[in-house]
Amino acid sequence: MGLRDWVLPKIDKELSEAISHKWQLPEFLVYMLLGRGFKTEEDANEFLNGSNKFPDPFHFENMKILVENLQESIEKFEKICIYGDYDADGITSTVMMYEYLQERGADVIYQIPSRYSEGYGLTISAIDKMHDYGVKTILTVDNGMSAHEEVNYANSLGIKVLVTDHHLPGEIPPAARSIVNPHFNKGKSFKFYAGVGVAFKVIEAMEKGEKTWEELMDRFGDLVAIGTIGDAVPLLKENREFVRKGIEILKNSKRIGLREILKNVDKIDELFITCNIVPKINACGRIGNPELAAKLLLCENESETSEIYEFITNENEKRKIICKETNEDVQKKIRDNPEMYFKRVIFAQSESWNHGVLGIVASRIISKFGKPVILFSIEEGEARGSARSTQGFSIFDAIEQCSEFLERYGGHKMAVGMNLKSENIEPFKKRFFEYIEKIQIPHPVINIERVLEPEEITADNVENLERIRPFGTENFEPMFGIFEVKLINIVPIGGGKHLKLMFSKKGRNFSAVYFGVSAQKFFYVVGDILDLAVKIRFNFYAGNRDIGIYISKIKFSSFDAGKAVLEKQIFEDFMNGSEIDDESRHNMRPTREEIASVYKFLKKNCITVSKLEVLIKRINKENINFSKLCIVFEIINELGLVDITKNADVYEFSINNVSSKVDLERSSILRKLGDKP
Repeated sequence: MGLRDWVLPKIDKELSEAISHKWQLPEFLVYMLLGRGFKTEEDANEFLNGSNKFPDPFHFENMKILVENLQESIEKFEKICIYGDYDADGITSTVMMYEYLQERGADVIYQIPSRYSEGYGLTISAIDKMHDYGVKTILTVDNGMSAHEEVNYANSLGIKVLVTDHHLPGEIPPAARSIVNPHFNKGKSFKFYAGVGVAFKVIEAMEKGEKTWEELMDRFGDLVAIGTIGDAVPLLKENREFVRKGIEILKNSKRIGLREILKNVDKIDELFITCNIVPKINACGRIGNPELAAKLLLCENESETSEIYEFITNENEKRKIICKETNEDVQKKIRDNPEMYFKRVIFAQSESWNHGVLGIVASRIISKFGKPVILFSIEEGEARGSARSTQGFSIFDAIEQCSEFLERYGGHKMAVGMNLKSENIEPFKKRFFEYIEKIQIPHPVINIERVLEPEEITADNVENLERIRPFGTENFEPMFGIFEVKLINIVPIGGGKHLKLMFSKKGRNFSAVYFGVSAQKFFYVVGDILDLAVKIRFNFYAGNRDIGIYISKIKFSSFDAGKAVLEKQIFEDFMNGSEIDDESRHNMRPTREEIASVYKFLKKNCITVSKLEVLIKRINKENINFSKLCIVFEIINELGLVDITKNADVYEFSINNVSSKVDLERSSILRKLGDKP
């Protein structure tokens, strides 16, 4: 994880103690609730204990029209095709609606497009295929909002189209018979359902009270939970209950395919669904045939289910390899093209990437570099792209400013998919960067929900955290700060891929696990005084339970991360050719002595690789701030004193043997900064 500002909590412990007494809840839990915006005891209790007060499905605009049309199609025994999408949300929506309409006696089929041969959403060729099958009604799930031409074509063939979707609508909706989309709802009603949530509300409306919400969840809750988690929608309001109730249904799922996935699993929760179920379902759509995932969920034959599951598991392993290779290739592009490193948004393209994994890779690049990412895969003159954003910046709004260059696009503020002709990539890129130059992209942060002392990490407090689950978007797993601890031991675990670190504070020792970091990539040493950003969970193994502390980020206690993030942005703006003010320019300009001291430090200490935030502490020069250190490294690299390879905020150094005195005047960077060093 790259450089982040550490944002500390603003909740007053005295206030949480007072409210704890009033609400009759543990103070630790109340503190968490206040930090998440709960202001009344009623809202807090509803959040903790669940609710049975959900929006009437007929409050969704156009729901009555959709139900009437769908009911008519069932009664006339017209062939209905459910047209889905190739991700976990779309596949679970398709399976759920297909099962429901079958149970209602409808003449129903389903179709899930191939990401490769058809792409996202309704297509003319798909409509022709459905027309040949005798389809009279198309019911979309998790798509349809951008299908203007396609809906018009279906209308011309006498096929009625009913759209259920959750993606942001454009200014003019398609001319479907009915569109149910929560973003059409008026007032302050909750709008952030997944596609599977919208489809569930349609089923609820179709039942018109004959079956209760609870009864419908008993039947379809496992699918609703998987789709809702898979699409990363906010786990608030009804979504929270979809997942909470759905997880309980999943534990005893009647679906043979899901039981196959859940074999020998000790704990089923939202984390397991995120890491184990959703990727397997998605893998079919990312690199193969998404209808296989639907078949797995629908299959009623155990031997056939086992064959399908084995194939899907292999597909997921292939997907992991493709993701790893693509991720490495993107990072290589950034290393080989330093100008990409300085941009506010990372933008890359290739003719060799599998576009099915671009969204996953973009998210991983964000995690490493802390910047929004847009990746394009180009094939036969067509570019397919995935964009992912950082908190506080709507990538959807930015891409919408460039929509004239796009064939189609859709998504939400944090993620967008798009198609365009390859010759339009550069005009799109130019317009995009012109737009973001005019706005402020928030700096990446780590939100510390509460600062803990080691003795506060107790079973009772972790039990209270369990009451806030399920965790997900807008109800994130809490990040805690444990500050000013002394590192006392470093132990490689997991074959050297991870670390178990021992710390001490005020005579109390504790250990924490740092996943994905080897000893070679850990740049702190025994004796360092550090701040930790951690997550705390129960571990379950062989019937036993203990508390695990998992490190997300480490910094020196004396390191001002917020100041460093701002200085890094100034440095990158300067290197990117943007205007910076005179004070920033002055603060970033190094003296000859400062350049020499940094170079000598690298040589003397034989530094080959380290993080910037560690180096600034080790160099320990009062006047060398973060932006100045970055500039010094650029200068000595430019002058050939050192060869530097950057990997986000980790720098690799190779000291060159220089026999003659180096003339600093040759540095174009110094000349650009102005006054002589």
